Amino acid sequence: MIVSSRFYTCVKGNEKGRVIAYSCDKTNKCSHFNKGKCVCENRFLGQILCPNAKRINNYSPTTSRSRKYNTWKSEAYEKYSTDILCANEKLCKVACYMYIPLPYLKNMVNSLPYVENEHFISDESFNIDTIQEIITFRPQALMGGIISDYQEKEIPRFIRQFKEEFSDLYEEWSAKYKDTAKKYEISASNVGRRAYINSLKQGSEIYDHHDNKWIVDGEYIICKQWETWLPFGETPTIVKIKITDDMDYKITDESVIDEDTKYVD
Repeated sequence: MIVSSRFYTCVKGNEKGRVIAYSCDKTNKCSHFNKGKCVCENRFLGQILCPNAKRINNYSPTTSRSRKYNTWKSEAYEKYSTDILCANEKLCKVACYMYIPLPYLKNMVNSLPYVENEHFISDESFNIDTIQEIITFRPQALMGGIISDYQEKEIPRFIRQFKEEFSDLYEEWSAKYKDTAKKYEISASNVGRRAYINSLKQGSEIYDHHDNKWIVDGEYIICKQWETWLPFGETPTIVKIKITDDMDYKITDESVIDEDTKYVD
């Protein structure tokens, strides 16, 4: 199955068109793919992200001046186009690999030895001891010194995703490495994250930029004392707005979320 493709067909003169595509024969074993997503993508210089995928190079047999060029172009789009959503922002299992969305794991100074293709480790290597090593890793910069963003920004986000996606393994890890889990407990909270409003707990109270209080009520958010703009006198107005799929809210209190809440990040 074609999971990612890039077309270089708008050529001129004696140039030949080409297509770089990636196929995967393990989509039926990939839990992430079953959610309608794929971590495979074209990268700089044609590098491949997911080790499960195989690269395909297809070059036009003729130049763009030939009458047959448009036929090849049409057939190439039909054969290699894909509607699969490429998304590589979250920790996930892809067939026999784990995708780890962290930078610096494989670098020129002190790479972790079990990391493949920058962001992947084998499924069998993904255990609580390996997770602890990833979390406590201190990547070093090429010119010297520790890359502080890894611990301060990347790891709290990684732990949130780890807890959400693999809760049983997270509990096992936090039980064995209690000190590390406690250290990141606050920084890995959901306060400050953006969540989709239609996935917040029913009856939750949320506030807009003008401090108006809204209630999540089914498919709507309702404000009973809306005072931002009053076209009908000075009496506060009741406003009811239908929630769309892309409306999100910055979490200020974890009481508005539960296990069904979906996050933008």
